[in-house]
Amino acid sequence: MKLYKRRGKRLEMSIGQPFANQMPSSVYIPKNTAKEALRAKQCLADNPDFNQTQIADQFGVTRARISQLLKISSNIPDDFITKLAQCKDPILLRRFTGKRLLKIASLEIEQNRIETIELLMPKNEKITFSNGS
Repeated sequence: MKLYKRRGKRLEMSIGQPFANQMPSSVYIPKNTAKEALRAKQCLADNPDFNQTQIADQFGVTRARISQLLKISSNIPDDFITKLAQCKDPILLRRFTGKRLLKIASLEIEQNRIETIELLMPKNEKITFSNGS
């Protein structure tokens, strides 16, 4: 009888039968916070009589999350937020998480926001801002 061994998270052994081929794991695409922020902003623009609580109920999140999304969509430059909303690159989406976008949006001076975004962008990708540098 032949002994088959395979290493993964643990050592597996099989006597007599080889292991079936493993399926490669799929690439995890993180949540696109910029897309959510633009959707929340658009929903508020389409329904001016709605408040943040009603929009939160519609999206299935908390009112605080809607407040964060509106802060992100209003404080971060429009060029960048629309480009990020259309992005499907998982590396770029992991780089610009909701927490990081909220920290960027909390910066007082707009030039600091633009510089921070440019620092976080990959070296080969350049973004131009219409009102900034």
